[in-house]
Amino acid sequence: MRKRGVKQVVEARSDTCKIQQLKEQMKELERVIGQKQLLIDFQQKAIELAEKE
Repeated sequence: MRKRGVKQVVEARSDTCKIQQLKEQMKELERVIGQKQLLIDFQQKAIELAEKE
């Protein structure tokens, strides 16, 4: 009996597409995090001002 080798086919276009999708997702998540941080900063400042009054 002869063993057959296993061939692996890598689709460069598919990998490139997946990488691009992940980069886009990362950009969107970074944008959302930035918005949330602005909201947190605003709320903290509002609390700080309210405590002074």
